[in-house]
Amino acid sequence: MIIDYPDATFDQVFTSCTFCSVPNPVGGLHALTRVLKPGGTIGMFEHTGSRFFPFSLMLDLMTPLTRRLGPELNRDTSENVRRAGFADVVAEPVFLDVVKIIRARRPA
Repeated sequence: MIIDYPDATFDQVFTSCTFCSVPNPVGGLHALTRVLKPGGTIGMFEHTGSRFFPFSLMLDLMTPLTRRLGPELNRDTSENVRRAGFADVVAEPVFLDVVKIIRARRPA
């Protein structure tokens, strides 16, 4: 993922239903980290996998099909945010544990 802005350009970055379709989500999040200023924040509105039956089973069954079309329904986006180096990752459920608002900060 290439973002054509200099390093440390933005105070905040927002995404909406994006990281289910990015082929390399941790790489895409690294790209966002690069353009955020130290201490800058990311706000995400994303659907993710579920820990609860029957949603977890349904998403696991549907993901092989949807992956061929683009979105991967059961990604652990909160964990991907952590893996990309963000700090203070907080995920608030919007609908059950499938749709979430995720907030995090680029370390200073």
